[in-house]
Amino acid sequence: MAFENLKRKLEKGENITLGYLGGSITQGAGVEDKSLCWRSLTTEWFRKKYPKNEFCEINAGIGGTGTDLGMFRAKKDLLSGKPDVVFVEFAVNDHRAGFKMAQYCMESIVRQILEADEKTDIVFVITIAKFMQDDFKEGKKLESYEAHYSVAEHYGIECIDVGTEFISRMDKGEGDWKTYTTDYTHPNEYGYKLYFEKVTKEIERLMENGKSVVFAKPMHKDSFVHAEMIDACTLNGNFEKTSENLCGHFPTTAKAYGKGEYLEYEGDFDCVALYYRNCNTSGDIAVSIDGKDYGNIRLWDTYALEFERAHHRMIAFELESGRHNIRITSIGEKDERAQAGNAYIGALLTARRF
Repeated sequence: MAFENLKRKLEKGENITLGYLGGSITQGAGVEDKSLCWRSLTTEWFRKKYPKNEFCEINAGIGGTGTDLGMFRAKKDLLSGKPDVVFVEFAVNDHRAGFKMAQYCMESIVRQILEADEKTDIVFVITIAKFMQDDFKEGKKLESYEAHYSVAEHYGIECIDVGTEFISRMDKGEGDWKTYTTDYTHPNEYGYKLYFEKVTKEIERLMENGKSVVFAKPMHKDSFVHAEMIDACTLNGNFEKTSENLCGHFPTTAKAYGKGEYLEYEGDFDCVALYYRNCNTSGDIAVSIDGKDYGNIRLWDTYALEFERAHHRMIAFELESGRHNIRITSIGEKDERAQAGNAYIGALLTARRF
């Protein structure tokens, strides 16, 4: 049965930690009062339904991020809190990641959870946005759905498909995207209530009839398993090393203010990405791996005109296995709308294959 670990702890009256890993829909974007989002409503539902147990919540949602950051964040942001149950929500933000990346990164998340504690219950919450529905109507595949469902099937993980519930309601004439969302993606109070009702209804059903999670063999021989967040302040180079946090999501930040400042790291990795601050004084960096030019990366986008946020960028997804050297250089260039051409790096993200 699904949620075997949860049911055992409920019966014994033990404390239970609910973990939520996902993007902005998990974080609660779309409502000012976060107690109205599906995550908070679900946690409160558990508290009211099972008053003999104490529940705490891990909110590991970050807007604009998919499994390609989630697999690196899993240990620090989720597993450090030792969750008993994990809800994973990345279908919207993985939509244009491509099938392979979404599948490999989601599998890495699952394996990290089970390696930390094989008894942990896992469920995928499958979400949708209007642009995904538009793509589907045009005959395009929903690759994030296909990728996530393939991982779920391999490991016996149940999926709660809220996206289909949205579409079903609309097809019945029970509103449209404006009824349920603020911007065709993020639910409003009414939309989050729909999410919550679907999720909790399915939890009750799955506790009676669901599958059990199985710590199966990796889906591919080159699956990613070992994912790390390496503090940029520990890297070689002449960026300024500071204790300033990265928009509340990483405890330190390495900063560059001019041209030619660099960070360098050598180690065993097959996949590498950056975790950085996107703000209105962010500029461009150049990246090379093993002396090969990987081009320039702009650490700024138009969202920085309104707010700053922790962001990430995949640099290389399929390097040959082995030892590599990566060098990150501030080049002092920027978008004409940015106020400066600085660089703010929180962490270097690396992963190795199974």
